[in-house]
Amino acid sequence: MKKTYKIGEVAEIKNIDRQTLRYYDKLGILIPAIIDNETGYRYYTLEQFIDVDRIKFCKRVGLSLEETKKFMDGTSLNGALDVLKRKKDLFAEDLKRIQTIHSDLEHIIDSLERSMDIVMERGFDEIWIEDDIKFYGISGSPSGEGGLYDFELELSDMNKRHPRFSEIGHNFGITTEFRFDELVPDQPVKANTIILRVNKSLKDDSEVQKFDLGKCIITYHKGKRYGRLMKESLCNYVIENNIKTKGKIYVVPIANRFIVNEDSKHIYEVIIPIESS
Repeated sequence: MKKTYKIGEVAEIKNIDRQTLRYYDKLGILIPAIIDNETGYRYYTLEQFIDVDRIKFCKRVGLSLEETKKFMDGTSLNGALDVLKRKKDLFAEDLKRIQTIHSDLEHIIDSLERSMDIVMERGFDEIWIEDDIKFYGISGSPSGEGGLYDFELELSDMNKRHPRFSEIGHNFGITTEFRFDELVPDQPVKANTIILRVNKSLKDDSEVQKFDLGKCIITYHKGKRYGRLMKESLCNYVIENNIKTKGKIYVVPIANRFIVNEDSKHIYEVIIPIESS
């Protein structure tokens, strides 16, 4: 007669809870070799130690309990191979998704840190000019009045048209394009274009556009998105320096409600393309 081991011994040696072993017995996944009818004690053979490892393996690769039972009962090598291949393919999809999330997090962190470095150096609402400004992204044009509801409708449509580039919820760093002549204090502005920006690594994708803005006015604003003082200071800067704009203004949320739930701490980058003198 084969030597048997009590449930407590199996639990200790295989680092598994006794209650879990009882549950596997109930489901028919791992039935003890012997159950004492009088005491109810469960006894397992040494071979069943390997079955515990098989169950742990199934759990690790994400098989359900039902799938685990079928795998444990299976006698076909090809059947087992098919199960493992399907799980490998699923893990490949999960890995791709995780890599995308990792890349998105890197982009968000890099954008925040880069912007905070600029703000630490220059401060908020200081205005300066930079050359060769460009970025890449997917664009769409809101209909209607260009308000928040129209913005959300177009964003939803963009995510459906370009599912590979859609992100979770209200996309981080989504850029809004306006007409510069609408930048009037105390007047609402209308979004003409929404740009879902992507990493440079995707710049050669057929769906991605290049926004080569060239020479631009740059400023970082903290607080309300289109504050009166921000509008006035930008308009005055253009007039006082006799600058000819290209008629557009781009607003990039660096830290808005997507990142921090406090209006006074929101940070926006404002970009105004200008003609080279």
